[in-house]
Amino acid sequence: MTTTALNVDDLRSHIGRRLTSSDVLHPGPANLLRLAFARPEPELKPGDPLPPAWLALYFLPRFGPDELRPDGSPRDAGVVPAMPLPRRMFAGESVHFHRPLRLGEVVRRETELADISVKSGGTGTLVFATVTNRVFGPDGLALEEERRTVFREEVKTGDRNQAPRRDAPPADTPWRRKIAPDPVLLFRFSALTFNSHRISLRPHVGDGDGRLPGPRRPRAAHHRAPARFRARLPSAGADDSLLHDPGAGTALRYGAVRAPGQAARRRTWR
Repeated sequence: MTTTALNVDDLRSHIGRRLTSSDVLHPGPANLLRLAFARPEPELKPGDPLPPAWLALYFLPRFGPDELRPDGSPRDAGVVPAMPLPRRMFAGESVHFHRPLRLGEVVRRETELADISVKSGGTGTLVFATVTNRVFGPDGLALEEERRTVFREEVKTGDRNQAPRRDAPPADTPWRRKIAPDPVLLFRFSALTFNSHRISLRPHVGDGDGRLPGPRRPRAAHHRAPARFRARLPSAGADDSLLHDPGAGTALRYGAVRAPGQAARRRTWR
């Protein structure tokens, strides 16, 4: 598919599109994720701070089966217009924390389509959509999030899919930890976040619609899970207080899952 066939001007005309939604931070989902992560803390209760990066448990997608693409992702994902490219993948995210959100609070999220860009590369035409979220609690702005999604062409029959090039992990982190999540944990995470994207639950690398290169062995992957692992599973020497109250000005930045077989790498708090 050529970039002219995409009607770039029409796609970019949606920039600035906004949606507002609200939710209640019930303790139930947070406690289920706590159990999935096998964390030793006591049960979370109303008034406790929501662990950073756990907002994925709330503002869940609300789409029926007829509103989904063949890969299980939504056809029209809120502010992002319907795309003619069939494959949708996570491309990175950054989060800035201003103040903690607390369980039991009513929160509001303002979502805006910040940018759409089209690029061509070795894997064909790529459309990048950048979406910003601002989440407000009773005391005002609590966090700002910028998320990038890439839409790609389908892999042609007989062609081998190439994993996108990844930047090298940062070398300036004061500490890091490698995490190798198992399929059971990832299935639980997908259930808690109501995620039906088939690439998140592919049974074999190299099989099916996910079609990423790699050895044939049972495996599951999830595009949003690594950040939750990074924010919740610190290594020795990390400041555990960050897990409960990251503090104003703290930021967490992470990219897409690396090539199959590589464990997720934790990004330092800034």
